[in-house]
Amino acid sequence: MFIPPLDVGYTIYGGIYRSVRLIITDKVHFETGNYGSSGVFVSTPLVSNEKASVEVKGSVKNETEENKVIEIKNTLYDFKRNVVASFGKSIQVQPGSSVNFDCNSDVLSRPMLWSPETPYLYSLTTTIFENGTPKDEITNQVGFRWFRFDADSGFFLNGNKYTLKGTNRHQDYMGKGSALTYMDHETDLKIIKNMGCNFLRLAHYPQDPYVLKLANELGLLLWEEIPLVNLMNINEEFLSNCSHMIKEMIRQHYNNPSVIMWGSMNEIFLHDNYNERAQKINDSAYGVKVRKYAIILDSIVKAEDPTRSSTMAMHMSSDYDKFKIDVIPQVAGYNIYNGWYSGKVEEFGKAFDKKHETKPNQIIFVSEYGAESDFALNTETPTRLDNTGQYQRYFHESYLKQIKERPYFAGTAIWNQFDFGNPNIGGTISNINHKGMYTWDRKP
Repeated sequence: MFIPPLDVGYTIYGGIYRSVRLIITDKVHFETGNYGSSGVFVSTPLVSNEKASVEVKGSVKNETEENKVIEIKNTLYDFKRNVVASFGKSIQVQPGSSVNFDCNSDVLSRPMLWSPETPYLYSLTTTIFENGTPKDEITNQVGFRWFRFDADSGFFLNGNKYTLKGTNRHQDYMGKGSALTYMDHETDLKIIKNMGCNFLRLAHYPQDPYVLKLANELGLLLWEEIPLVNLMNINEEFLSNCSHMIKEMIRQHYNNPSVIMWGSMNEIFLHDNYNERAQKINDSAYGVKVRKYAIILDSIVKAEDPTRSSTMAMHMSSDYDKFKIDVIPQVAGYNIYNGWYSGKVEEFGKAFDKKHETKPNQIIFVSEYGAESDFALNTETPTRLDNTGQYQRYFHESYLKQIKERPYFAGTAIWNQFDFGNPNIGGTISNINHKGMYTWDRKP
């Protein structure tokens, strides 16, 4: 009961399903005990069309019994492996201790900018030298881009208004579960990119590093989040585990230019404190405690990475407003299914117009919307919950029209790109959430 997720709407598989690496280092090396990160953190504090700079922070550990004077050297290469910049510093590390370092490049002129249309990547090699001999080395991808969100105008990338068109994706494949190969990940992200998306929400857990590398290279802007889903345990150990997960996620994936948002939770009021599906949170004390924990977790996101935006996904319950949860993150994500679980598709836009009018300073992101379909079911008169492809098409065409009419949306994401395992959902295909644009075995 102390490790999230406590309740999920997807299948959690067991076992080791990703690549495992054994890291062997010299006794003088980059810090490896920093929440599973590489120990080297790259940012671009200055970016514009005219100029840019790179900052590299990290920590060096000396596990010898001698004082060490070492040099940190950073070399930035362009796509053709030409050296663009070289910068570093010398530091002294006492025996058995660690020392932090911070290196800044000179200002670079006319950088190639990263965007989904032109995902130009530089590479940055950071090396520890002792007396001219390399002791440890780490290479990171670098993308120069800047962005901002606006409550009235949505999202801006590299100084220009930019429409985020996206989808969600679970790492779940028929016959494989979560044990996807690198090729499977690559196939999935290329499908998403070729469909016309420039944004991907990675639900609902930190992802394989290869997925983020692909997003950098293909040009997909990302939202990544921890598995705090549906229900929160008001317990200090649970809070500590959530906090630890946030630090692991951000520090491990900090260096990926594709990431623009870190998520701290998803639909936390979907169930009440008795783990019952809740139309309304009746225990006010529980709601107040959830708010307290939500503030703490969001604050950790902001402290860990002030260069990105904090976010969370909420379903369309008034409880988020009642307990003032929706004003905590910098970007408010909403999961909405008008015209599927209830109501009519035409109510989608009106629901957000009301939110935007009531809270004009809130940045609104539609983090989920979708309807299920089943190849076996077809009709000439589609209706809500009939699970036909005809109704799914009607649903999405209506939503897309309403989305285009509302420039204040920060972005939108379909639920889901691919069907995925989900026990006891109650659809027409057993143990499957079939809201996908593709089937579980990747058929469109």
